[in-house]
This record gives sequence, C-alpha cells and structure tokens, in this order.
Amino acid sequence: MWEHRLALAPTLLGLVALPLSAVLHLLAWWSGVLLTPLAGVPLAWLITLQRDDPALDRAAFGWRLALTLAAITAVAWLALAAAFGPLAGPLGWLWVFLLIAAQTIWSLVRRSH
Repeated sequence: MWEHRLALAPTLLGLVALPLSAVLHLLAWWSGVLLTPLAGVPLAWLITLQRDDPALDRAAFGWRLALTLAAITAVAWLALAAAFGPLAGPLGWLWVFLLIAAQTIWSLVRRSH
C-alpha cells in the first residue's frame, strides 16, 4: 500500500478537509469569510498561465479550465463549510461529489502516464 500512496492523494486530501472545516467552524466560524477571497486564486492562475504559456489547442485549454473550476469549487466549499459547517445543507453532498470526481480524474490521469 505504501508504494501506491500517491494514488489516494485526493481521497486523503478530502478526508483531511472535512474535519479541518469542522474545526474551523467550531472554533472560528468567521474563518469562512477570510477564506472566501482565496476562491479567486485559481482564476488568477488560469489567466497568468494563458498569458505566459497559451494553450495551443482546445483540449489543453479545456483541461486548464476544468481544473480551475474544480479548484474554485473546492475552495468555495471550504469557505462555506468553515462558515456554516461541513454538513450544512448540500455541502455534505458537494463534498462527496468533489471527492469522487477528484479521485476518479486523478486515477485516470495517472494511469495514462
């Protein structure tokens, strides 16, 4: 199992994010307000990357855009979970969806290389 530890990286990250957001919510619910501006970081990354190294085909730009949207969603989930609790409303289902999507995409991309 130790040799294949990178294969489960998204699952481990997701399993750390859930209790982390719960602790943030319990200790400082206002931390969600502080985390909210971080949702713009992936968009800044995409803009900077496109300016410095433009994608030559639509597929590359599509992967970059999908990664950016997934990262924005994950950071927005963390901010909302810290503010309202990780299982409030649809946040629990969003966490499960993000975890499954990240692990699936990670496994497919790692297998192709």
